[in-house]
Amino acid sequence: MEGFGKRLVAAREKKGYNQKQFAELLGITPTRLNYWEKDKREPDFFMFTQIINTLGIDANQLLGIECPMNEAITKTEKELIEAYRSHPEMQAAVNKMLDITEESTVGETVIKDIAEEVESAMNQAKSNV
Repeated sequence: MEGFGKRLVAAREKKGYNQKQFAELLGITPTRLNYWEKDKREPDFFMFTQIINTLGIDANQLLGIECPMNEAITKTEKELIEAYRSHPEMQAAVNKMLDITEESTVGETVIKDIAEEVESAMNQAKSNV
């Protein structure tokens, strides 16, 4: 099994950084980075957070935790999820369009009714063209 250090090296190299460049980005010495990469020491939580943010990778990936669902989600899919979550007023319409059913609350029922009315109006407009 691959250790943290090897995963860190692979992620750093994938971004095209050498040890010196990456250490400078993190505000540490190359020696300190080398200790992490050789599995002699581990970064603290603050530095770990800086590492994943700087490399733009998932924490689970760097820790070697298998999360098949996270690996399958693309950047575009993540953006869609964020947009979906930030627009609760549209969630029912999106769910209906994608034929996703779930237990609905009173608010969702109202939104679903509105979405159905909008869909009906759109269909009428299409038929009139």
